[in-house]
Amino acid sequence: MTYLDILEKWAIYCEYDREQTRFNLLSKNYVLHKVGKNIEMLLSEYDPSGMLAVIYTKMQFQALLQGVNNPPPMTALLS
Repeated sequence: MTYLDILEKWAIYCEYDREQTRFNLLSKNYVLHKVGKNIEMLLSEYDPSGMLAVIYTKMQFQALLQGVNNPPPMTALLS
């Protein structure tokens, strides 16, 4: 399984749609959409291989499972 396969499964799990503009703010839809946008940015601007995006996705998924309302920012990757 490649990095991009993992990211594809994440997008399916989150039902990510890059064109979505309306969200149910009582759910995690908006938070997951922001994560998806950040993953796109990581892939296009920093790491086309996808390794950095997978690490970021893992951090966000762990925060989601722990019930954190505001997942860690991308700057947490640098610390």
